[in-house]
Amino acid sequence: EVIKAVDADGRPDNSVFNINGDIYDNVGYGITAEGVEQFAKTLTEDEKDARLRGVPAYMSGLVYPMYDRKTHLVERFQIPLNWLVDIAIDVHPREKQAVLFLAVAPNGLKYLCNEIWAHGDGTWVGEEIVRCVRMNAYRVNRVIIDPLSKGDQNNDNTVFDKVALVLARNEMGLETASKDKSSGILEIKNHLKGPNNTPSLFAFDDLIRFIFEIEGYMYDKESQKPMDKDDHMMENLYRLLLLNTEWYGTDLEEDSDETIHGGRDATSGY
Repeated sequence: EVIKAVDADGRPDNSVFNINGDIYDNVGYGITAEGVEQFAKTLTEDEKDARLRGVPAYMSGLVYPMYDRKTHLVERFQIPLNWLVDIAIDVHPREKQAVLFLAVAPNGLKYLCNEIWAHGDGTWVGEEIVRCVRMNAYRVNRVIIDPLSKGDQNNDNTVFDKVALVLARNEMGLETASKDKSSGILEIKNHLKGPNNTPSLFAFDDLIRFIFEIEGYMYDKESQKPMDKDDHMMENLYRLLLLNTEWYGTDLEEDSDETIHGGRDATSGY
């Protein structure tokens, strides 16, 4: 709770921070290397990170230990009109509905830019998405939803149908999302920390529910699988990254680009 401190609004409290210290930094100041090695023999593997390396014990079970507030959270900014925005929906009959918005920039960087976390049926979910899209003038690329939203095939009024109807009225389609969680988790890790240790995935620092989930998303000690608890935005996240969306220009931009280059060619003779 100290390490994941938040302010009264639920946003990360940047006035609270922690530093990891290695036990060997204390050698020569009252302890010896031999004493440390003797002490280490009394520890289990799970205890060594915390007692020897100064890593908080809870972090040993995190699904995304490479996530870091200072690196991956950014202040909200206005998403440019030509960026692509993918939207993922995770619905449940008794819990709040989770919707996550991911913007893709021309340079390939991805920004989690909005979230919806509240109770409502399929029609409400669709309407909230439309309101958010209109308010922010998002250029929507794809909208995906948990396959379980289709429910009983004999039911003509499933959550999927309700959401799809509202979106269709507003010129947006709806697709079922992937359930390949293992591949999705690997994809998220690759974006959080790339080949050169540079991230390509960021989140606005006011996405309270998303931050709460990613900072507490743990592996189950027995099954070694991600725990099926407080994971709705995490489900949306891996499904969004599995779309592997690449930015592309609008027809207007492409026409403008051709005109510019055409003019140069005509003038320069190249």
